[in-house]
Amino acid sequence: MPIQMVSVFLAVAMKPGVRQCDLAEITGLSQSSVSRNIHALGKFDRHGKPGLDLIQQRSGIAGSKSPEIRLTKAGKELAQRLILPR
Repeated sequence: MPIQMVSVFLAVAMKPGVRQCDLAEITGLSQSSVSRNIHALGKFDRHGKPGLDLIQQRSGIAGSKSPEIRLTKAGKELAQRLILPR
């Protein structure tokens, strides 16, 4: 997993419900890099191919154009393994 992707994953793990528009500031990545990595970490990448399915996007506050990002069950399991290695 590329370091930019790890950065996005860890930011979401530490701030469940973070908005996509805030991830650029949190990670120091460009908005386009954040978007690309969110897609790769999601169910499908930006080309429609299977992604890692570690995060999911949900509609945020009514009227907000930026969805909230949360870990999927698989994402939570990975984060737990990173925190408590065997």
